[in-house]
Amino acid sequence: MEKFYIQEDDQQQGPFSIEELKELKITRETMTWYEGVADWKEAGEIEELKELFKSIPPPLKSNPKVLSEIRKDKTKLILFISALVIALVGILVYQNQQAKIESKINQQSLQLQDQNWKIQQQESAEEAQKAEADKKQRAADLATLQSQYDNALNTLRKCQIQLNDDQKFKLLRTPAEKQSELDRDLESIRNWEKEVDRLKKEIKNY
Repeated sequence: MEKFYIQEDDQQQGPFSIEELKELKITRETMTWYEGVADWKEAGEIEELKELFKSIPPPLKSNPKVLSEIRKDKTKLILFISALVIALVGILVYQNQQAKIESKINQQSLQLQDQNWKIQQQESAEEAQKAEADKKQRAADLATLQSQYDNALNTLRKCQIQLNDDQKFKLLRTPAEKQSELDRDLESIRNWEKEVDRLKKEIKNY
């Protein structure tokens, strides 16, 4: 029985019988030598070893249909990734725009708050000025009323004195003239009493 030598990883191995080579599962391209040949040959060229490769199927060829499906799947995957990237970029751009819009809204809100605060401060100052002016005006009006009251009271007292004098004075007057003067004095007193009462009530209610 012939013994065969083979080359594996640039190293010579053997000798092996045909059964041993079968167990080693050599390929058609495995370089082989046996006694009687001048040089190394591929195992598939040696007649005695051809039976080892009858059950070995030929190298798998690419199926065009499978390749087409693979290309389609790759294309779909690329399109999907591209769409996903575009969507992510769109989301980032949208978020950036939203952040800018929110920042602008916040700035406008702060400006509006500042304007409202200034308006409130101005209104408060104006109200304080108006209150102070009203207070001064009320004080002035009250002083005027008090002055009018004092004048009315003094006039009333003068009328009362005049009535007292007219009651005592007797010369150069007839009884009718005297009565006329007394009636006039009483009328003046009544009028000034009314004025004094009116001013007194007005001051009290002010």
